Amino acid sequence: MNFRSATDEEFYLTEILRDDKDAYLKHMLNREISDNTFNIPFPYLEDDAVTWLKMKEQETTRNARPVTFAIREKSGFLIGSVGFDGMVVGQDESAELGYWLAKPYWGQGIMTSAVQKVCELGFRELGLRFISAHVFVHNLGSQKVLKKAKFQKEAYLEQQFLKNGEKIDALRYGLFRKL
Repeated sequence: MNFRSATDEEFYLTEILRDDKDAYLKHMLNREISDNTFNIPFPYLEDDAVTWLKMKEQETTRNARPVTFAIREKSGFLIGSVGFDGMVVGQDESAELGYWLAKPYWGQGIMTSAVQKVCELGFRELGLRFISAHVFVHNLGSQKVLKKAKFQKEAYLEQQFLKNGEKIDALRYGLFRKL
């Protein structure tokens, strides 16, 4: 599934593959990715990558299609991922959006384009009516992505999430399918 980023470079989305393990391990060396996401630990170990890849493979099998996608540059190298965490196709009408992007690609419009593409797919092909996303209040880049993708801020969640033993404030965003 091809898309163009705001920088006019081509990137594309595919299923996440077992062969992506090395890319995950490389990118997750950057602590900022963990600090800005709810479920990515630091340090990110090989067992974390193996568990994630196995979970995504099972999710794809259960749904008979991927609902979480690898973001790839032209060479095919994984630079991030975006998708619906824990979604069951044909059963869920709402889903939680999750995503991350390798730091060298931040601020180029890549994630905004990927989020828009995946949300379109969620509404058009997966039967979703509502997509939510949670971001830490300190993650201004992610807030910008969601605003550009037409998400609306719904709530301020004071100390609702625990990360590295610390309670952190977050924001909840939502996007409804237009009828």
